[in-house]
Amino acid sequence: MHGIALLGMVFLGFLGALALYQKAYLLALFDFLTLFLLGIVLFILRKTGRYLFCCFAGVALMYGLYLFLFFTGGVKATGFMWHYTFPLFAVYLLGSGYGALAAIMLLIPATAFLVYDIGSEAVNLYSFDFATRYIPSYLAVFMFSLMFEKSRENAHRELQDAYLRQEKMVEERTTQLKKEIETKEVIAGQLRQAQKMEAIGLMAGGVAHDLNNILSGIVTYPELLLHQIPPDSNLREPLQTIRQSGEKAAAVVADLLTVARGVATPKKVCDLNELIAHFLSSPECRKIQQLYPGIRWLHLADRERLPILCSPVHISKCFMNLGLNAAEAIGGEGTITFSGTAGRQQAQTKTGTKIKADHVVLRVSDNGPGIAEKDLEHIFEPFFTKKAMGRSGTGLGLAVVWNTVHDHDGFIKVRSSDSGTVFDLYFPRAEGKIDEQVHEVPMETLQGKGKVLVVDDEEQQREICQRILTMLGYTVTTVSSGEKALDFLKKDRVDLVILDMLMEPGMNGRRTYEKIVTIHPGQRALIASGFAENEDVQGTIAMGAGGLLKKPYSVEELGTAVQREIRR
Repeated sequence: MHGIALLGMVFLGFLGALALYQKAYLLALFDFLTLFLLGIVLFILRKTGRYLFCCFAGVALMYGLYLFLFFTGGVKATGFMWHYTFPLFAVYLLGSGYGALAAIMLLIPATAFLVYDIGSEAVNLYSFDFATRYIPSYLAVFMFSLMFEKSRENAHRELQDAYLRQEKMVEERTTQLKKEIETKEVIAGQLRQAQKMEAIGLMAGGVAHDLNNILSGIVTYPELLLHQIPPDSNLREPLQTIRQSGEKAAAVVADLLTVARGVATPKKVCDLNELIAHFLSSPECRKIQQLYPGIRWLHLADRERLPILCSPVHISKCFMNLGLNAAEAIGGEGTITFSGTAGRQQAQTKTGTKIKADHVVLRVSDNGPGIAEKDLEHIFEPFFTKKAMGRSGTGLGLAVVWNTVHDHDGFIKVRSSDSGTVFDLYFPRAEGKIDEQVHEVPMETLQGKGKVLVVDDEEQQREICQRILTMLGYTVTTVSSGEKALDFLKKDRVDLVILDMLMEPGMNGRRTYEKIVTIHPGQRALIASGFAENEDVQGTIAMGAGGLLKKPYSVEELGTAVQREIRR
């Protein structure tokens, strides 16, 4: 733009010099004066950047020069020719609105001068024929200039609109990409965590069955002996210690199985607030309270019942792990609060995991020092702990919580700051009647009658099961494989078959039951397993087996399960 202006000023200087050569001194004066003023305008433009002001000033200067040329005729009455250029640059520089106004303002005095000149003998520069050609031709140039500028402005406006739309699209897409990147980072983190969980799960699955078979003797034999010795026997305390140690070891294996995302425990509809109240009055919670006497434990109970379909044992273990973590974080004096509330609006995580609008939220909060932000993304990883290993559990506590919640089709949100930590556990709200809590069953009520066949490849498991059921009044036969069970059932009938799932070598439990129901359709059976509820277990239940009994089991658990199945 500056270069074009300079080129025009060079031509104007040349015209001024030409006017001097032709001895048109007044015209030369106007040319050089206009040239000087245009130079000032161009200088102001370069220094201040006030483009619109300079455009108006430049058009005004040329307006004055062109009127002078028209009124004086210029050199040999050729000054009018410059008028045809005025609409072109006026409309271009000022736009269709102000440019059109400037072009009309030049035409009006020129037309008035023509009328005066034609009717007067004093000037007589232009003829009537000139006037009848000049005005239409000027208007034609003006209209074409205006049409061109209008088209240019419309094209510019459309281009600007397209640019703004594109800019908005780029901005929206950039925001979307940022969200996608953040989501991918979160999902990648979750995938890494899932892979770690899977690795632990594979390890747990590989050893859980054997560990539970071994622990069965440590847990069950002391219980059998306790029923047989006098109450004042000096062997009672050592036997109870052996049994408690076995139960603790079995609890660790159960945690590993939970981390493996397979829980061999049936679910039922329970009230969340009742589960909280039961935990806060449990021996496990009282033990934590004794370790941390300066901590207050609060339960903010909702008046509304909060039914969830759950495994009460594992939900209670979530309470214990979250409560123990909070107590260890506080250390001295503080408060741990448990509350259950009903959710009415759909909730979701940052990655888009959703839970229906009608849900239940368990909140466990404390006023401890909080969790460091860099540790928040790792707290649910197995064996991740900021405490000394061996002094504060196994490092599986929050991993168990995470897997338990996901096994119950829920998710977890965590918020932490210097003033404390809040865990929100979301569960789907269950339909149906809430099951009443089952209390400890007296031994005499477990007594029963009937013939039971125990099928297990582990001799110790067969002996334990036989001793318990014999003590409870049942007639028991044991075999070590599925093939031997089939041979026995071809010759005899029983009221119940207790069937192990994993038996090597030979047929597993599912294949064995398939053969059994061909011999005795509708044969009652109970599955005993130390592992998860896998496809074989589900397939066996679908064929008619009554349920799953998790190893290692107690006298009460076995007696209740057998009694329930025989009566079914």
